[in-house]
Amino acid sequence: MVRAAETVLAAEGVAAVVASPYESAERQPRLLATFEELTFDGILVAPTDGELEQLWQIHARETPPVLMDYADPTGSIPGTVVDHRAGGRAAGEHLLARGRRSFWVATGPLGSRRP
Repeated sequence: MVRAAETVLAAEGVAAVVASPYESAERQPRLLATFEELTFDGILVAPTDGELEQLWQIHARETPPVLMDYADPTGSIPGTVVDHRAGGRAAGEHLLARGRRSFWVATGPLGSRRP
């Protein structure tokens, strides 16, 4: 998702600054505060722990965040959500269609909130 967003922005001559909290709920608030201090025009963020309070505050101060692979339950912050089940199904069907019958699956960290 990040690469796709960067590609779209670069085509318009817009630079993207990328940082990762590496799924750390403690690091994400510091990164968001830093980005806001640097006065970016917008923030693309994949929340690490579902806590949106800081993003709601940033949004209220006129820096528009967009959630990546997460939906704001209040609907105040726009976002995109990936259908992981459909993607997994498409990947499996792709391999089966090519005659593959033995698979292994590499996933993200334990406890990942992604469905």
